[in-house]
Order: sequence, then C-alpha cells, then structure tokens
Amino acid sequence: MTTGRVGLLALAVCVLGGCGSGPSPVSTAGQSPALRAWAGFPVGRVPRPLVLVGPKVVDPRTGFPDGPTKLAYIERAVDLPATLPPGPATADGYPIVSAAEAARRFMSGPGKGPASGVRLVVTAIQLGTAEFDTDRGRQDLPAWQFSFQGVTDPAAVLAVASSRLFQPAVAATRGAMVTDARVGADGRTLTVGFVGLAAGSGPCTANYSVTAETSRTAVAVSVHAHDAGGSGTAALTCNLVGYHREATTVLDAALGARVLVDAASGSAVPVTG
Repeated sequence: MTTGRVGLLALAVCVLGGCGSGPSPVSTAGQSPALRAWAGFPVGRVPRPLVLVGPKVVDPRTGFPDGPTKLAYIERAVDLPATLPPGPATADGYPIVSAAEAARRFMSGPGKGPASGVRLVVTAIQLGTAEFDTDRGRQDLPAWQFSFQGVTDPAAVLAVASSRLFQPAVAATRGAMVTDARVGADGRTLTVGFVGLAAGSGPCTANYSVTAETSRTAVAVSVHAHDAGGSGTAALTCNLVGYHREATTVLDAALGARVLVDAASGSAVPVTG
C-alpha cells in the first residue's frame, strides 16, 4: 500500500472512530454566558450528578427558643464534640462524606450578624435523611443530623460527597427571573414560572412570553414582558405587588438530562414533570 493510501486510510479511521485520548472540547463560541457556565455539565453521566438549587444545610425545622440562640446558630458559634462519627462509605446509593467533613460544610455557613454572646453545644450527630432542593425538584438525600442543646430539631447537613454534585464553573449572579418550571409528557413543552405584573388588559398588567437558547448541556430561558395596559408608566403608579405568572414554549428537542438555566442569572431552575 502506498504512503498516500495509508494516510487517507488513517484519516478515515479518525473521522469515523475518533482519534486522541479523550473527547473533543465543546465549542462555546456564540453562546450566552448562562450556557457557557454550564458547558462542562456531564449530561451523559449515569447516574446524573445532583445540581443543588438551595443550600447544603437545612436549618432546624421549628426554629430556636430565643434570639441569642438563633444568633449563635447564624454566626456558627458552635462547640462540636471532640470525636465525630466516621459514618459508612455509602448510603442510599450515594458516596457519603464523614461527619467531620459535614461539620466543615456546616461551619462554613454564613455569619451575618453581630458577635454572639452565647454558644451552641452539639449534643449528638447521626446519619439520616433530609429534603434538599435540586434542579429536579425536592429530593430526600442522606444528611448528617446535628442536634443542639436547647434546640428542638436538628440541623441537616448534606452528606453526599462532592463527586456526585455538580456546580457550574462560574457562580450564578443574583436577580433570577425564572423561579420554577415543569416539562410536559413530550419532554419538549416547557412551562416556566416567574414573578410579574397581574394578567389582564388594563393598567398595571402585562403579558409574557418565553424564549429558549439551547446547547448540548443546558437550556437557557428568558422571559419577555409585553405591555398590556400602560405598564410603562405603571412603575410610578402601580402597587409593588408581584404575581406568580407562567409562560410556555416548545423546545426543539426534549430537555432530557440537560440543565434548565435562568438566562438572566445563570442559575439552575428546578424542573418537575
């Protein structure tokens, strides 16, 4: 076989079967910032990674007995036991972090108030479950339960290891427009929820539509307001009351395992259905 024919054969093998040690990088040229932030999402991975749309810590359900105790919790003025349980390697099919790692997740929480005058004492730590907000709705997930002296209910810290979580390369900005969504049985009909003006045709009303920009890994949705009754001047005269509104669009292809993203902020949107 001649050298030229060998070269052509090698080129054909590369075109049909792929060459190199890994997948080709996905081009993000021309994509919006919201889609580029999610370009690395492993959409084909099984099981699908968890995408949190809420915190990793669920606060005590019934609150706190007084203000100083609540402030100590917010400021993480907390005394942990000298020994923390290691826990199992897995639970409910998820790889699990130790109680020590869960404590680090808890202690890295926000401290937004003045210095606390009291300290909370952790009286028990045990592995259980709690509901967390994900981009596929609320899910019951493994969680380390931290019980505090004088507080009725424990705080739940997500126990799922980071290897099963996905966070975008760029953190989402504030000001999300879309708050929730549901997908129809066909996988393509998408109804998004958001806060807007009242429906109608009079003053202080508006109609809305939604558009979608898609990529291999994500779908970014944008909400557009259409003046129905002088809402342009209503900003000065209407009550600042928000109404839950919905708008529907049909995607070119089923949403599938892709992440639904609010185009305005780049944050993931919880989808049901």
